[in-house]
Amino acid sequence: MTWFIYALTSAILGVGYMVVSRKLSVKSENPRALSIVFNACSSIIALALFSFEKWWFNPVPLYVWGLLLLSIILYTVFEGTHFYGRKYVDASTSSIIFRLNTVISVFMAFILLKEDVTLNKILTATDPLTEDHGRKPVSECETIWM
Repeated sequence: MTWFIYALTSAILGVGYMVVSRKLSVKSENPRALSIVFNACSSIIALALFSFEKWWFNPVPLYVWGLLLLSIILYTVFEGTHFYGRKYVDASTSSIIFRLNTVISVFMAFILLKEDVTLNKILTATDPLTEDHGRKPVSECETIWM
Protein backbone atom coordinates (compact mmCIF):
# COMPACT_ATOMS: atom_id res chain seq x y z
CA MET A 1 0.00 0.00 0.00
CA THR A 2 2.98 2.31 0.50
CA TRP A 3 3.64 2.26 -3.25
CA PHE A 4 0.14 3.64 -3.84
CA ILE A 5 0.71 6.53 -1.45
CA TYR A 6 4.05 7.34 -3.13
CA ALA A 7 2.52 7.16 -6.62
CA LEU A 8 -0.47 9.30 -5.66
CA THR A 9 1.75 11.87 -3.94
CA SER A 10 4.04 11.97 -6.96
CA ALA A 11 1.13 12.50 -9.33
CA ILE A 12 -0.40 15.26 -7.22
CA LEU A 13 2.92 17.07 -6.75
CA GLY A 14 3.75 16.67 -10.46
CA VAL A 15 0.48 18.24 -11.54
CA GLY A 16 0.90 21.01 -8.99
CA TYR A 17 4.42 21.67 -10.24
CA MET A 18 3.27 21.89 -13.86
CA VAL A 19 0.33 24.19 -13.14
CA VAL A 20 2.30 26.55 -10.90
CA SER A 21 5.32 26.69 -13.22
CA ARG A 22 3.08 27.38 -16.23
CA LYS A 23 1.27 30.19 -14.41
CA LEU A 24 4.50 31.75 -13.16
CA SER A 25 6.41 31.46 -16.43
CA VAL A 26 3.65 33.07 -18.49
CA LYS A 27 3.58 36.10 -16.17
CA SER A 28 7.35 36.32 -15.69
CA GLU A 29 9.48 38.93 -17.42
CA ASN A 30 12.59 36.75 -17.14
CA PRO A 31 11.76 33.02 -17.39
CA ARG A 32 15.40 31.96 -16.94
CA ALA A 33 15.77 33.65 -13.53
CA LEU A 34 12.39 32.33 -12.46
CA SER A 35 13.38 28.81 -13.52
CA ILE A 36 16.52 28.97 -11.36
CA VAL A 37 14.60 30.09 -8.27
CA PHE A 38 11.68 27.72 -8.84
CA ASN A 39 13.87 24.67 -9.45
CA ALA A 40 16.16 25.49 -6.52
CA CYS A 41 13.11 25.36 -4.25
CA SER A 42 12.01 22.09 -5.88
CA SER A 43 15.49 20.62 -5.38
CA ILE A 44 15.52 21.50 -1.69
CA ILE A 45 12.15 19.82 -1.26
CA ALA A 46 13.37 16.71 -3.14
CA LEU A 47 16.48 16.47 -0.95
CA ALA A 48 14.29 16.71 2.14
CA LEU A 49 12.24 13.77 0.85
CA PHE A 50 15.41 11.66 0.46
CA SER A 51 16.14 12.05 4.16
CA PHE A 52 13.32 9.61 4.96
CA GLU A 53 15.22 6.69 3.35
CA LYS A 54 18.79 6.85 4.72
CA TRP A 55 19.64 3.26 3.71
CA TRP A 56 19.09 4.13 0.06
CA PHE A 57 22.48 5.81 -0.41
CA ASN A 58 24.74 2.93 0.70
CA PRO A 59 24.69 0.45 -2.24
CA VAL A 60 24.85 2.99 -5.09
CA PRO A 61 27.94 2.55 -7.34
CA LEU A 62 30.12 5.57 -8.13
CA TYR A 63 29.28 5.64 -11.86
CA VAL A 64 25.58 6.07 -10.98
CA TRP A 65 26.47 9.19 -8.97
CA GLY A 66 28.33 10.47 -12.05
CA LEU A 67 25.29 9.79 -14.22
CA LEU A 68 23.15 11.56 -11.63
CA LEU A 69 25.39 14.64 -11.76
CA LEU A 70 25.29 14.63 -15.57
CA SER A 71 21.52 14.26 -15.56
CA ILE A 72 21.17 17.15 -13.08
CA ILE A 73 23.21 19.41 -15.35
CA LEU A 74 21.27 18.39 -18.46
CA TYR A 75 17.96 18.64 -16.63
CA THR A 76 18.83 22.16 -15.50
CA VAL A 77 19.30 23.23 -19.11
CA PHE A 78 16.18 21.32 -20.14
CA GLU A 79 14.02 22.85 -17.42
CA GLY A 80 15.31 26.34 -18.20
CA THR A 81 14.10 25.88 -21.77
CA HIS A 82 10.81 24.55 -20.38
CA PHE A 83 10.11 27.92 -18.81
CA TYR A 84 10.72 29.68 -22.12
CA GLY A 85 8.54 27.10 -23.84
CA ARG A 86 5.75 27.55 -21.32
CA LYS A 87 5.88 31.30 -21.80
CA TYR A 88 5.90 31.46 -25.60
CA VAL A 89 4.18 28.23 -26.75
CA ASP A 90 0.51 27.48 -26.13
CA ALA A 91 -0.28 24.87 -23.47
CA SER A 92 -1.60 22.13 -25.77
CA THR A 93 1.46 22.13 -28.02
CA SER A 94 3.95 22.30 -25.17
CA SER A 95 2.28 19.44 -23.29
CA ILE A 96 2.70 17.17 -26.31
CA ILE A 97 6.36 18.10 -26.67
CA PHE A 98 7.13 17.77 -22.96
CA ARG A 99 5.61 14.27 -22.82
CA LEU A 100 8.72 13.00 -24.56
CA ASN A 101 10.68 13.46 -21.32
CA THR A 102 9.21 10.30 -19.75
CA VAL A 103 9.74 8.19 -22.85
CA ILE A 104 13.36 9.27 -23.25
CA SER A 105 14.09 8.70 -19.55
CA VAL A 106 12.81 5.13 -19.58
CA PHE A 107 14.64 4.20 -22.76
CA MET A 108 17.87 5.73 -21.45
CA ALA A 109 17.45 3.61 -18.29
CA PHE A 110 17.31 0.56 -20.56
CA ILE A 111 20.57 1.59 -22.21
CA LEU A 112 22.67 3.18 -19.44
CA LEU A 113 21.53 1.22 -16.39
CA LYS A 114 21.03 -2.09 -18.24
CA GLU A 115 17.43 -2.26 -17.08
CA ASP A 116 15.50 -5.37 -18.14
CA VAL A 117 13.32 -4.61 -21.15
CA THR A 118 9.81 -5.96 -20.63
CA LEU A 119 6.59 -5.38 -22.51
CA ASN A 120 5.05 -3.80 -19.43
CA LYS A 121 7.87 -1.22 -19.16
CA ILE A 122 7.69 -0.38 -22.86
CA LEU A 123 3.92 0.11 -22.73
CA THR A 124 4.23 2.22 -19.60
CA ALA A 125 6.96 4.37 -21.15
CA THR A 126 5.00 5.02 -24.34
CA ASP A 127 1.68 5.63 -22.55
CA PRO A 128 2.14 9.42 -22.32
CA LEU A 129 2.47 9.54 -26.11
CA THR A 130 -0.35 7.20 -27.09
CA GLU A 131 -3.10 7.79 -24.55
CA ASP A 132 -5.29 10.86 -24.29
CA HIS A 133 -6.58 9.81 -20.83
CA GLY A 134 -10.10 11.03 -21.60
CA ARG A 135 -9.13 14.62 -22.31
CA LYS A 136 -11.30 16.72 -24.58
CA PRO A 137 -9.91 18.02 -27.87
CA VAL A 138 -8.17 21.36 -27.51
CA SER A 139 -10.95 23.14 -29.41
CA GLU A 140 -13.48 22.11 -26.71
CA CYS A 141 -11.33 23.13 -23.73
CA GLU A 142 -11.34 26.48 -22.04
CA THR A 143 -8.01 28.20 -21.62
CA ILE A 144 -7.19 27.90 -17.93
CA TRP A 145 -3.54 28.83 -18.20
CA MET A 146 -3.72 32.51 -18.98
